[in-house]
Amino acid sequence: MELYATNAQIVYMGALHVLGLERIKLPAIAPPFLATVAKVLGIEIELVDIDWNMGAQAHVLANPFESFTPEAPIIIQGAGPSVGSGEIFIKEAPSGVVVEVEDPHLFQELSRFLDGGLRPRAMGSFEVVGPGLRDRRDPFSLDLETIQAQEETIALLDEAFRENPYFDTLPLGKRTLKMGYPILLKPSLYCPKEDIWASLRERQIPVQAPFRPLYRSPAIGGEFLPTSEEFYKAHLVLPIEAGIIQPLFEVLETYRYRGCRF
Repeated sequence: MELYATNAQIVYMGALHVLGLERIKLPAIAPPFLATVAKVLGIEIELVDIDWNMGAQAHVLANPFESFTPEAPIIIQGAGPSVGSGEIFIKEAPSGVVVEVEDPHLFQELSRFLDGGLRPRAMGSFEVVGPGLRDRRDPFSLDLETIQAQEETIALLDEAFRENPYFDTLPLGKRTLKMGYPILLKPSLYCPKEDIWASLRERQIPVQAPFRPLYRSPAIGGEFLPTSEEFYKAHLVLPIEAGIIQPLFEVLETYRYRGCRF
């Protein structure tokens, strides 16, 4: 069963509410709203380390690159078929958010939350039946050709980047829309990572560095987690565009010999 909304953060808040979670494990490398929304609800957070494919043993998992097969109560992914095993799938697309829920009770409760906690009455009036935030939109479908075109470009990038001396890549699935193409810089490029980011931006390549370990945020805190920290040093997200290959290699070659001193 599916619901349609506009804001993944509101849907996530509703999912936490209807599941009745009071304490959750979150991967330390994850979108910040996974922690901030839980904080708003007074939910206790425990950060856990990730695997190099971004997987973790947690209650909430974000899988923006389809780089692992998640198992968790709440799974956040790109639009497309549900990947993994979960109770609530939150699927992000350019047109909005698709929410997939199998359990009829959870579906009804989440639907009510996204209706603002309101139930219609006679003469256009409403009664409040529970907490909620209104966030609905008309059903929409993602053109499967969009995913197919993206996968064709990813295959081209995979081939161009194979065995290069600058970075490693993650194995990506082929079923969902991706937020970008993730790479993991070699340790010798950790130190100039910010300069690499700036140089690519100067060349009009919208590279991202979206995931900072959540324990580095003052409002969240937590213990240092080794794989998450190493992942943070290495990780960049490239646009899924064939035209990035040559300028990316040119920039990385410029910084290849600077190295790091630890």
